[in-house]
Amino acid sequence: MVLLVNWTNALIITLIGFSLVVLLLILLVFVLLGFGAIMVRLNAPKKEELKPVAVVPTPNATEEPVDITGEELAAIAMAIQLSKETVHDVEPKVLTIVSNPNSAWASKTFGINNLIR
Repeated sequence: MVLLVNWTNALIITLIGFSLVVLLLILLVFVLLGFGAIMVRLNAPKKEELKPVAVVPTPNATEEPVDITGEELAAIAMAIQLSKETVHDVEPKVLTIVSNPNSAWASKTFGINNLIR
């Protein structure tokens, strides 16, 4: 039976299949690298030139400053605090994993080496 197999054709098919897989994986790597470079270029912040702005004092600059109410100050302080704060919740850095020795995951009776029943 072993002599009936055409090993030359089997070897050729195996080598062609293996080389095809390797070449497609290399092509996939280059496609993903190119796609990543395109995305980085598209998402890069655009550089804009800063133009000097002339500051002209207003006629009200010599008058008394405008009174800001406490509510406006509280709103400004809250906006600054929220902009500097992180978005996620504060969680303690303590792991609380409790194992249950009576669960099916910990049971040795369901093990793969238990072939005698």
